[in-house]
Amino acid sequence: MALAQTTSPLVRLLKSCMLVLSVALVLEIAWLGMVMRFSGTTEAPKLDYGIAPTAIVPMAAREAFEESVDRSLFSWNRRPKVTEQPVSEEGLPSKWLLTGVVNTGHTTYAIFSDVSGDQRLRLEKGMYLEKWKLEAITPEQVTLSDGDETEEFYLRETGQQEKTLNQNPRKDAEEEETD
Repeated sequence: MALAQTTSPLVRLLKSCMLVLSVALVLEIAWLGMVMRFSGTTEAPKLDYGIAPTAIVPMAAREAFEESVDRSLFSWNRRPKVTEQPVSEEGLPSKWLLTGVVNTGHTTYAIFSDVSGDQRLRLEKGMYLEKWKLEAITPEQVTLSDGDETEEFYLRETGQQEKTLNQNPRKDAEEEETD
């Protein structure tokens, strides 16, 4: 039994497009062959874009790159790993800042960063920051204790900084001169 022919307009359009493209390809191949035969060359013409190739600079020895290769690819700053430093008896607030408090619904995290900004920590209640145990986390403050002493960290208010930055120093200086 013969297969039923599809007479859909879309199928007919597709078949005719394929036929036209096939004929165009055959004509292009024939035209390229004739051009190459009449010009007497058997290779494709070379195009000159007027651009000189760049000079090849020799690379340094592999040992020069070892420090970069040894660094962690998945570290946010790719700096070398910091070795553990002994805990000094300076105050904890002089080394760490509370930069955020995150409540995920299941868990609340306190985000600390060291004063230099090189290291960030995400701590939950009960975890330790150096010798200090994180006792409580509220939206505005975090309480740490080492058994004898208690330290409270407060979130910095960025609104206060903006207020001081937006004041006009020229206006303040003019007021002082008039006094």
